[in-house]
Amino acid sequence: MGTPSGRPQGLSRALYEELRARIGDGTFAPGSTLPSTRALAAERGLSRTTVSTVYDQLAADGFIDSRAGAASRVALEAHHTSCGHIDCQGQPGPPHGASKPRIDHKASD
Repeated sequence: MGTPSGRPQGLSRALYEELRARIGDGTFAPGSTLPSTRALAAERGLSRTTVSTVYDQLAADGFIDSRAGAASRVALEAHHTSCGHIDCQGQPGPPHGASKPRIDHKASD
């Protein structure tokens, strides 16, 4: 269960933090499909309710787009809280990974 602030705890918190980090570092790219709650629950030995709660919190925090009956996807403008992207701190930051090209955040004039 979550805390009064709505943040997940325990196993939910660990899964939330892992998925948030994987979104932030580009492992799950914007627009990419996340595993189904059923598949991720089975893979991790968690209840589907736990995974659904985590997905709900990720959606509430703007990291993913989630609809009942449809695949959950990384939000196109996910909040990259740890990567330094312009949508978080107002200025360009480092690229997500060394093998990926740097994204020019400035609009071309």
